[in-house]
Amino acid sequence: MSLVASFWYVLSPDFYSGLALAKVLSFAFLAINAIALFILGARTSLGSTAAFIVAVLYLWIGMNMTEVMNGMEMTAFGTLLLVFVLTYQAGSAMSFALVPLLLLCRFEAVFYLSCALFFMAFLAADPRGRERAVSHIIVVMIGFAVITAWRFQIFGSFLPTTVWAKM
Repeated sequence: MSLVASFWYVLSPDFYSGLALAKVLSFAFLAINAIALFILGARTSLGSTAAFIVAVLYLWIGMNMTEVMNGMEMTAFGTLLLVFVLTYQAGSAMSFALVPLLLLCRFEAVFYLSCALFFMAFLAADPRGRERAVSHIIVVMIGFAVITAWRFQIFGSFLPTTVWAKM
């Protein structure tokens, strides 16, 4: 959504160009999602052949094609979440950089990330794993506070317009 909004602000395209961009971005995120699923699956006992089959089947699921045709942000959110998991598991600092992008994709991402990281901190076997999860929770909270303050400054509301539209 933020990518499309930025495109719209900079280039001021017509409605159909913006819609086409949303569809292209959704398809790109769907492809990246399939690659991330393959990488995650190949690391398990499934092996690379089964992981490839899972990734291909994922691409053929009708629901995913509907998301692409609608240009929905959930495709981007799912991709960023999988990339977050990969970078978090690898111990990469890139996982911290993905937090604001996840928060910009979906309003409820703060709850998804906070709950998952809380359980990761709670279930961590070693203190370093606990520290890493807690540091990510802090980044999520700071990011959410900054995005919420920005949203209030620009739109005059703490909730995104999509929430108000559904009420």
